[in-house]
Amino acid sequence: MKYLALITLILSVSCNCMKNKTSENSLGTNQKYQIIYESAYGGKEEKSYEVFTSLEDFKSSFESPLLNEEIQKTLSTIDFKTHSLVSLHLGLKNTGGYGITVQDVKVNRSQSTVVVKETSPKPGENVTMALTAPFCIAVIEKNSQVIFE
Repeated sequence: MKYLALITLILSVSCNCMKNKTSENSLGTNQKYQIIYESAYGGKEEKSYEVFTSLEDFKSSFESPLLNEEIQKTLSTIDFKTHSLVSLHLGLKNTGGYGITVQDVKVNRSQSTVVVKETSPKPGENVTMALTAPFCIAVIEKNSQVIFE
């Protein structure tokens, strides 16, 4: 019985280890991006980077049950005349410990360069033994060309 309780505790803790970040969408005067949401679960199975210029395009391409009402409300307040959404997907991974996020955005006239930061578990690090699909959603200032590095 003790083992069953211990296993239940371990599973409940490991299942709640999602790294969720939510924030307001208004970019500060010096801020070039704002992370709306990050999670280790719910991303696409293939590695990809996408730019969305409307909420309808985003919703038709990205449907995750993890995007709750609060995040949907934040997404609906984005002014797509001046901002775009970027969606970064790391792809399907066999364990936890992986992540993807926006490290920086460099703006040069009509081009924005989104600097992507990928993380992976260190050798020997304890990780969740579950399939994960890390992703990140961020708001950037609208530009005619967006590239990822």
